[in-house]
Amino acid sequence: MRKILSALALALLNVLPSSSQTIKKVDMKFSDDLSVLLGDDKYETDSLIITGELPHTAFAVIKDCVK
Repeated sequence: MRKILSALALALLNVLPSSSQTIKKVDMKFSDDLSVLLGDDKYETDSLIITGELPHTAFAVIKDCVK
């Protein structure tokens, strides 16, 4: 039983580093374009943190990135 638990623990340790996330932090002003701030990797971003003012046009960009 101890060998099985050890094998499972080692398997989990090998899997965890390969599941890295791309986190993007953006500080927006009301006149900024979110699409430009996200850049070319906006479709590869897993998590998005937005600080500042969020204009209504940013919601369309976020919706496009989720698809």
